[in-house]
Formats: sequence, structure tokens, C-alpha cells
Amino acid sequence: MSSQKYRIGVVIDFFHDYFMNKQCHLILQPATGETNALLARLGILIRKQNYSWILLMPEKKDVESASEEIILEFEVICRDELFYYYTIQRNIGNGKNWTIEYVGLNGIYSRLKILLNENLRSDKSYHIPVNFESQHKYWEFILIPKFTDFSTKIRLSEDKNRIQFNPPEVIDFPEKQSAYQIVTTNKIKLMEKYDYKLRLWEMMHNGEKTLNNSIQYPKPQSISTISAKDTITSYIYY
Repeated sequence: MSSQKYRIGVVIDFFHDYFMNKQCHLILQPATGETNALLARLGILIRKQNYSWILLMPEKKDVESASEEIILEFEVICRDELFYYYTIQRNIGNGKNWTIEYVGLNGIYSRLKILLNENLRSDKSYHIPVNFESQHKYWEFILIPKFTDFSTKIRLSEDKNRIQFNPPEVIDFPEKQSAYQIVTTNKIKLMEKYDYKLRLWEMMHNGEKTLNNSIQYPKPQSISTISAKDTITSYIYY
């Protein structure tokens, strides 16, 4: 049995403001044969702990001479197909000893490069925080009434007035079906969960009547087929 001891060399954390806990599960794996060979030669292990990925360095081992630049390349992979719908697809950032670039091909979301310089070869651990950002989208609601009486005046509201809506418009679908269309005036940040309460009202001469008090939020993948870019849709029957 090997008596080799290891220390924590690098801790990699993936953060995402889409999620309630601000962390996300992503897969980290060597991107090249050269990186695999370097890991084996240096005796570095890759381990996952909760949301973090950790590079374990052998203790009491001369990793490499200080003059040699050692670059490890890793692929960042997400198994959640919706990740692309709610995440801003761009180069995320870099630090003193690392860079991460957007790829978006063959299941690889991005590529992380780590420079194992003299600081990383010391007894101190090094933290790499990778921050992903959520997209912002217009919310569109297609409201389909049971009865085709479009003389009725309706409005959509959010209980605390944190979301504003454009006036409803009547639109036509290919199968000669008409519906109301209501779109938010501003883009809304996509989130795993919302605390918005949306209601649909009928405006009457003597007040208002609730038509639906549990309007469903649009999902990140429900891209609008009739509105401009950056719009997602929820279909509501009432």
C-alpha cells in the first residue's frame, strides 16, 4: 500500500447566479493527452468534493524546477442541456494563474487553463473561483381565452409591481386562432426560482375580476416564435 501523502494544491469552484445557492455541478476533466501525462508524471490527483474540484499535490516531492512553466488544460462539461439557455455564453474571466474560455462545442462548455507556477508548488493552496452569469430575457405571455371575445379588457400584474408589462395586443395564429400577447417592458434575470406572484385581471366598469392568480413563468428553453430575440414565452389558457 502506498504511503504517499497529499496536500490540497488547487481548489476550483463553479458559481452561478441562476441557482439559489449560487453553486452549480459541472464536470472537470483533462482536455489533452499532454495534461494527462503531466498529471501522471507529477503525481497530481483530481478529486470532486461537493461542488468543488480539487487538485491534490504529493507532499515532499519536487514537483518541477521553478523555471519550467507547467500548464494544465481542463474541459468544463455540463450535463444539463438547459445550461446553455440560462447562461451567458462568453469568456468568463481569468486570474493570476488561470484563464477560462468559452467553447460551446461537442458538449464542452469551456476550457480552463491553469499555470502551475512557483506559488502553486509551495505549501499554500490556490483558489480558482469561476463565476457564470445568468441571461436576461423579456417575458412573453400568450393568453388564450376559452371564449373568443376580444372586447374584454385584461391586464397582467405582479403583486409588488417589480415587473411592468406592455399593454395587451391581439395576435393571430396559423390555425385561425387568436390570443392576447403581453410582454414585459424590461428584461428579467433568469433564476432557478422566483418569488414573483403574477395575476391576470379582467377590467370591468365597477372594478376588476381575477381571471388567473397562478400565472406560470416562462421557462428558459421556451424561446418565442413570434417576438424579437431574447424573449421567452409562457402559454396560458383561461
